[in-house]
Amino acid sequence: MSPIYNYGCRGNISVESIYNDKLVTMNANVYFSFLNSHNIIYAISGTATMYNEKNEVIKKQTILRNITIVIELRVLDSILIH
Repeated sequence: MSPIYNYGCRGNISVESIYNDKLVTMNANVYFSFLNSHNIIYAISGTATMYNEKNEVIKKQTILRNITIVIELRVLDSILIH
């Protein structure tokens, strides 16, 4: 059985954390897909927001990253072939 490529997975991430005594939230969409036998693309887009101690927005930043991961064929085949 040969692996099937170009099937994508989508999801959402909501994260809340403390960074340098500031509350930071991130709401993002994630996507990944096996492009072929050697490449996976991973994309994340969303917004990160930093708040002060009064819960006022002090910084807001858009996140947009596309990452291609190159892997060895034997690793990908072991993931996709049962």
